[in-house]
Amino acid sequence: MNEDKELKETTKKSIFNYKIILAVGLLIVFSSIAGLVYIIMGYEKTNQLYANITESNLEYTASTSWQDMLDVDFDSLTKINPDVVGWIYVEGTDISYPIMYSGDDEGYLRRDINKEYAKAGSIFLEGYNLPDFTDSHNIIYGHNMRNLSMFGTLKYYKSNDNYYDEHKYFQIITPNKKMRFEIFSYFDTDPASFVYTVPYSDSPEFEEYIGTLKTNSYIDADDIAVKASDQIVTLSTCSSSEMRFTVHGVMIDVEKVQ
Repeated sequence: MNEDKELKETTKKSIFNYKIILAVGLLIVFSSIAGLVYIIMGYEKTNQLYANITESNLEYTASTSWQDMLDVDFDSLTKINPDVVGWIYVEGTDISYPIMYSGDDEGYLRRDINKEYAKAGSIFLEGYNLPDFTDSHNIIYGHNMRNLSMFGTLKYYKSNDNYYDEHKYFQIITPNKKMRFEIFSYFDTDPASFVYTVPYSDSPEFEEYIGTLKTNSYIDADDIAVKASDQIVTLSTCSSSEMRFTVHGVMIDVEKVQ
């Protein structure tokens, strides 16, 4: 009798433990699904926001002239948010976003143009840079999003052998001028890397800095002349293993906006 009773109690405990394990397992599964849905909805909200902004404030043309590829309505954009200081467009790609400036590196890390929380954040200019893009070296940050939004497609420069040849140029457009940059270097680097210094003037130190960018590059672009008197822009995004991936371009043309 005692053995039967112990067997029944053991069976009850096993069933009870199984139910607990099953309940915990289902809770984990449903929590994961809910989290995934939340992330996807956040992505979709951000994508729709910038799609609407692009439709309302940007005009693309089929022109072969880089100066006429797109025009930006900064009057409308700055009414949405006066922190808009420019627009970035990597030619031939989906990277086409307003550039925000808060004077630090936190303001738009996880906030969109409406200053609402967004996992994708915004494309924003380094806080130590001047907002009018007159520095010798400007740094622009953007998240490496899984859905390839923001700076998510920059990774293609190092994963696709033909990508660089087909996407060598990007534009920075401000209310006063349009600038075109040619990419001469890109590589993975540490978050505390030398890359994140912002030299402000023509100097031997800046010339050495540019040389180091070329030395570390995954591509050989010695045919692209870059001098200390030039202006360069660094695009920075997250990479694997807590590293950063940076893309560097030199300004090759500029045109005033009427």
